[in-house]
Amino acid sequence: MKLHHTLAAVWLAAIVAGCAAGPQVVSAWRDPEYRGPAFKKVAVVGLTDRDSSRRIFEDAFATKLREKGIEAVASYEANPTHEKLPREEIERLIKENGVDAIITARIVDRTQKIEVTPGATAIAPYPVYYRSYHGFYDYAWGFYHDPGYIESYEVVSIETNVYETSGYSIVWTGMSQTTDPTSLELETQVLADGIIKELVAAGLLAP
Repeated sequence: MKLHHTLAAVWLAAIVAGCAAGPQVVSAWRDPEYRGPAFKKVAVVGLTDRDSSRRIFEDAFATKLREKGIEAVASYEANPTHEKLPREEIERLIKENGVDAIITARIVDRTQKIEVTPGATAIAPYPVYYRSYHGFYDYAWGFYHDPGYIESYEVVSIETNVYETSGYSIVWTGMSQTTDPTSLELETQVLADGIIKELVAAGLLAP
Protein backbone atom coordinates (compact mmCIF):
# COMPACT_ATOMS: atom_id res chain seq x y z
CA MET A 1 0.00 0.00 0.00
CA LYS A 2 2.76 2.42 0.97
CA LEU A 3 4.78 1.41 -2.06
CA HIS A 4 1.77 1.93 -4.32
CA HIS A 5 1.15 5.46 -3.04
CA THR A 6 4.86 6.29 -3.14
CA LEU A 7 5.05 5.31 -6.81
CA ALA A 8 1.91 7.32 -7.52
CA ALA A 9 3.45 10.36 -5.83
CA VAL A 10 6.64 10.02 -7.86
CA TRP A 11 4.64 9.70 -11.07
CA LEU A 12 2.57 12.78 -10.28
CA ALA A 13 5.71 14.74 -9.43
CA ALA A 14 7.15 13.79 -12.80
CA ILE A 15 4.01 15.05 -14.55
CA VAL A 16 4.15 18.34 -12.68
CA ALA A 17 7.81 18.75 -13.55
CA GLY A 18 7.02 18.04 -17.19
CA CYS A 19 4.21 20.58 -17.22
CA ALA A 20 6.52 23.20 -15.76
CA ALA A 21 9.16 22.62 -18.43
CA GLY A 22 7.73 25.28 -20.74
CA PRO A 23 7.26 25.23 -24.52
CA GLN A 24 8.91 22.37 -26.39
CA VAL A 25 9.47 22.30 -30.17
CA VAL A 26 7.40 19.39 -31.52
CA SER A 27 7.92 19.92 -35.26
CA ALA A 28 10.08 22.07 -37.52
CA TRP A 29 10.77 22.70 -41.21
CA ARG A 30 13.67 24.46 -42.93
CA ASP A 31 13.63 25.61 -46.54
CA PRO A 32 16.18 23.30 -48.21
CA GLU A 33 16.61 25.83 -51.03
CA TYR A 34 17.84 28.60 -48.76
CA ARG A 35 21.64 28.89 -49.12
CA GLY A 36 22.18 32.27 -47.50
CA PRO A 37 24.60 32.94 -44.63
CA ALA A 38 23.57 32.87 -40.97
CA PHE A 39 21.51 35.88 -39.96
CA LYS A 40 23.31 38.65 -38.09
CA LYS A 41 20.50 40.97 -37.00
CA VAL A 42 16.99 39.80 -36.19
CA ALA A 43 13.72 41.65 -35.63
CA VAL A 44 11.37 39.96 -33.14
CA VAL A 45 7.64 40.34 -33.78
CA GLY A 46 5.05 39.09 -31.30
CA LEU A 47 1.65 38.75 -32.98
CA THR A 48 -0.92 39.45 -30.28
CA ASP A 49 -3.65 42.02 -29.67
CA ARG A 50 -2.31 42.70 -26.14
CA ASP A 51 0.41 45.33 -26.21
CA SER A 52 1.79 44.36 -22.78
CA SER A 53 2.09 40.69 -23.81
CA ARG A 54 3.76 41.71 -27.06
CA ARG A 55 6.38 43.78 -25.24
CA ILE A 56 7.11 41.08 -22.66
CA PHE A 57 7.51 38.48 -25.41
CA GLU A 58 9.67 40.63 -27.69
CA ASP A 59 11.93 41.79 -24.86
CA ALA A 60 12.48 38.27 -23.55
CA PHE A 61 13.19 36.84 -26.99
CA ALA A 62 15.48 39.72 -28.01
CA THR A 63 17.41 39.38 -24.74
CA LYS A 64 17.99 35.67 -25.33
CA LEU A 65 19.29 36.40 -28.83
CA ARG A 66 21.67 39.07 -27.53
CA GLU A 67 22.96 36.68 -24.88
CA LYS A 68 24.00 34.44 -27.77
CA GLY A 69 25.84 37.31 -29.44
CA ILE A 70 23.16 37.93 -32.06
CA GLU A 71 21.90 41.47 -32.66
CA ALA A 72 18.17 41.73 -32.05
CA VAL A 73 15.53 44.43 -32.04
CA ALA A 74 12.01 44.25 -30.61
CA SER A 75 9.42 45.40 -33.15
CA TYR A 76 7.66 47.65 -30.63
CA GLU A 77 10.80 49.80 -30.53
CA ALA A 78 10.22 50.69 -34.19
CA ASN A 79 6.43 50.56 -34.05
CA PRO A 80 5.29 51.48 -30.51
CA THR A 81 1.73 52.28 -31.66
CA HIS A 82 0.86 48.59 -32.11
CA GLU A 83 -0.93 49.45 -35.35
CA LYS A 84 -0.70 47.41 -38.51
CA LEU A 85 1.88 48.98 -40.81
CA PRO A 86 1.76 49.22 -44.61
CA ARG A 87 4.15 46.94 -46.44
CA GLU A 88 6.27 49.88 -47.60
CA GLU A 89 6.70 51.13 -44.03
CA ILE A 90 7.74 47.69 -42.80
CA GLU A 91 10.35 47.40 -45.53
CA ARG A 92 11.63 50.90 -44.79
CA LEU A 93 12.08 50.13 -41.08
CA ILE A 94 13.78 46.81 -41.87
CA LYS A 95 16.24 48.53 -44.20
CA GLU A 96 16.94 51.40 -41.81
CA ASN A 97 17.70 49.01 -38.96
CA GLY A 98 19.86 46.67 -41.04
CA VAL A 99 17.68 43.66 -40.21
CA ASP A 100 18.30 40.53 -42.30
CA ALA A 101 15.72 38.23 -40.65
CA ILE A 102 12.36 38.48 -38.92
CA ILE A 103 11.18 36.06 -36.23
CA THR A 104 7.44 35.99 -35.60
CA ALA A 105 5.49 34.03 -33.03
CA ARG A 106 1.79 33.61 -32.34
CA ILE A 107 -0.55 31.32 -30.44
CA VAL A 108 -2.47 29.17 -32.94
CA ASP A 109 -4.41 26.88 -30.60
CA ARG A 110 -5.53 26.49 -26.99
CA THR A 111 -7.02 23.11 -26.16
CA GLN A 112 -8.50 21.97 -22.86
CA LYS A 113 -7.77 18.31 -22.29
CA ILE A 114 -9.06 15.85 -19.71
CA GLU A 115 -7.40 12.62 -18.66
CA VAL A 116 -9.24 10.03 -16.56
CA THR A 117 -7.27 7.49 -14.53
CA PRO A 118 -9.64 4.70 -13.40
CA GLY A 119 -9.61 3.38 -9.87
CA ALA A 120 -7.97 0.08 -8.93
CA THR A 121 -8.51 -2.42 -6.13
CA ALA A 122 -6.17 -5.23 -5.04
CA ILE A 123 -8.24 -8.36 -4.29
CA ALA A 124 -7.04 -11.90 -3.71
CA PRO A 125 -9.41 -14.61 -5.03
CA TYR A 126 -11.79 -16.26 -2.51
CA PRO A 127 -11.27 -18.42 -0.51
CA VAL A 128 -7.47 -18.22 -0.44
CA TYR A 129 -7.20 -15.62 2.30
CA TYR A 130 -10.35 -16.63 4.25
CA ARG A 131 -9.15 -20.10 5.28
CA SER A 132 -7.45 -18.79 8.40
CA TYR A 133 -7.40 -15.68 10.49
CA HIS A 134 -3.74 -15.13 9.71
CA GLY A 135 -4.37 -15.37 5.99
CA PHE A 136 -7.21 -12.88 6.16
CA TYR A 137 -5.23 -10.59 8.46
CA ASP A 138 -2.22 -10.58 6.11
CA TYR A 139 -4.48 -9.85 3.15
CA ALA A 140 -6.47 -7.09 4.86
CA TRP A 141 -3.29 -5.41 6.03
CA GLY A 142 -2.04 -5.07 2.45
CA PHE A 143 -5.42 -4.27 0.90
CA TYR A 144 -5.72 -0.99 -0.91
CA HIS A 145 -8.12 0.84 -3.14
CA ASP A 146 -7.10 3.64 -5.47
CA PRO A 147 -10.20 5.70 -6.37
CA GLY A 148 -8.51 7.14 -9.47
CA TYR A 149 -8.68 10.77 -10.47
CA ILE A 150 -9.54 13.22 -13.24
CA GLU A 151 -6.95 15.69 -14.48
CA SER A 152 -7.79 18.75 -16.57
CA TYR A 153 -5.08 20.78 -18.30
CA GLU A 154 -4.59 23.22 -21.16
CA VAL A 155 -2.24 22.67 -24.10
CA VAL A 156 -1.13 25.79 -25.94
CA SER A 157 0.38 25.56 -29.44
CA ILE A 158 2.75 28.30 -30.64
CA GLU A 159 3.84 28.84 -34.23
CA THR A 160 7.23 30.48 -34.84
CA ASN A 161 8.33 31.59 -38.31
CA VAL A 162 11.58 33.00 -39.65
CA TYR A 163 11.67 35.18 -42.78
CA GLU A 164 14.70 36.50 -44.65
CA THR A 165 14.42 40.15 -45.68
CA SER A 166 15.89 40.13 -49.18
CA GLY A 167 12.66 38.72 -50.61
CA TYR A 168 10.64 38.27 -47.39
CA SER A 169 10.24 34.53 -47.91
CA ILE A 170 9.92 31.99 -45.11
CA VAL A 171 13.04 29.94 -44.40
CA TRP A 172 12.04 28.15 -41.19
CA THR A 173 8.87 27.34 -39.27
CA GLY A 174 8.33 25.42 -36.06
CA MET A 175 5.47 24.38 -33.80
CA SER A 176 5.92 24.37 -30.03
CA GLN A 177 3.57 23.20 -27.29
CA THR A 178 3.33 23.97 -23.61
CA THR A 179 1.03 22.71 -20.86
CA ASP A 180 -0.79 24.97 -18.38
CA PRO A 181 1.38 28.08 -18.93
CA THR A 182 1.52 30.40 -15.92
CA SER A 183 4.17 33.05 -16.61
CA LEU A 184 4.42 34.68 -20.04
CA GLU A 185 7.97 35.88 -19.39
CA LEU A 186 9.19 32.46 -18.22
CA GLU A 187 7.38 30.64 -21.02
CA THR A 188 8.89 33.01 -23.59
CA GLN A 189 12.39 32.50 -22.24
CA VAL A 190 12.04 28.73 -22.56
CA LEU A 191 10.50 29.11 -26.01
CA ALA A 192 13.34 31.38 -27.12
CA ASP A 193 15.98 28.93 -25.87
CA GLY A 194 14.36 26.10 -27.83
CA ILE A 195 13.86 28.10 -31.02
CA ILE A 196 17.37 29.57 -30.99
CA LYS A 197 18.83 26.10 -30.50
CA GLU A 198 16.88 24.86 -33.53
CA LEU A 199 17.97 27.82 -35.66
CA VAL A 200 21.61 27.36 -34.74
CA ALA A 201 21.37 23.66 -35.64
CA ALA A 202 19.75 24.65 -38.96
CA GLY A 203 22.64 27.00 -39.74
CA LEU A 204 20.41 30.09 -39.70
CA LEU A 205 22.01 31.65 -36.62
CA ALA A 206 25.67 31.64 -35.63
CA PRO A 207 26.20 32.65 -31.98
